[in-house]
Amino acid sequence: MKGIEAHLEEMEKLKGELAAKTMELAAAMKAGIEKQKDVWKKIPRLALLAEGRCGGRSHLLFKAFSQRRWVLHITGHGPERTEIYIDLDTGELRTESDYCWCPASPELTAVAACHAEHLDAEKIADDLKRIARAPLEPGVFYSEDHYESTIAKRKRDFGMLEQMVTIEQ
Repeated sequence: MKGIEAHLEEMEKLKGELAAKTMELAAAMKAGIEKQKDVWKKIPRLALLAEGRCGGRSHLLFKAFSQRRWVLHITGHGPERTEIYIDLDTGELRTESDYCWCPASPELTAVAACHAEHLDAEKIADDLKRIARAPLEPGVFYSEDHYESTIAKRKRDFGMLEQMVTIEQ
């Protein structure tokens, strides 16, 4: 039977291996996200076009076009809340905690890795294009004209006039 010292040594060894793997995972995720930078830049415009066509207003889509971030994970609440997101302008994995915006630490990057399905910018763009082609959801906008005028106003409000993104096949 091992003594407590042996268990503590084994734990320290595993902790070191975990830290090394976490750094490796963070580097791989960062590279994958940054490779898709050009596609990430299209997401705010596509999110704007998709809003109101996917079962009402979406917090995720609103953040994408208004704050230019694709939220991957939120931990805690109130002052303990930390949001892990992709900066849609730079293609960087970042965090916001108590109004402090910074690059995501390797540990938080590992948390975000649990949401790998949200890291494929091409799939997200394709999904948003599909949603943007869908009929308007009842109750969100009064009509197509109301939708179009709201989208035009938001484009102006959020500086998207110069972005041209098509939603056709």
